[in-house]
Amino acid sequence: MGEENHIEFGAALAGEHAIEKWMQENVEGTANVTGSQLIEALGGLIGDADKRSLTPEVAEAVAFSFRHAVQVNYYGWMDDDLAFVQPWGFDLASISKPVELWQGDEDFMVPHAHGKWLASKIPTAKLIFEPGEGHISLGINKSQTIVENALRYFD
Repeated sequence: MGEENHIEFGAALAGEHAIEKWMQENVEGTANVTGSQLIEALGGLIGDADKRSLTPEVAEAVAFSFRHAVQVNYYGWMDDDLAFVQPWGFDLASISKPVELWQGDEDFMVPHAHGKWLASKIPTAKLIFEPGEGHISLGINKSQTIVENALRYFD
């Protein structure tokens, strides 16, 4: 996990007021990031696999997504961070449908321990840990396989 996430998730662990303060101090960079700035802006949150996947077109699409996500406010991002450290309002063990959890072994955005924790709490979960993939590259390089796997559950 990247150092940036240690700081961000540390604020989430400290509670809503602390993570909101962190958001207020950090949202501007996300609200204004461009594709050409993305690799530098993400810093230690991405490794070589993600950097390779961020072609100019992909980087601009990701930057657009980031800008759009905080265009009105940062509450969705804040809720996402709090979901790492607070109960979700339902018992994960109650999930009875098949769940595939995909994560790259070079994912520095989401702690590997989180994927393992989710897999241990969801009785139907299968954790698929992809060698050589990061957080962004996994979706780019494995999306076809992920969708094909998901469609198997609809037969």
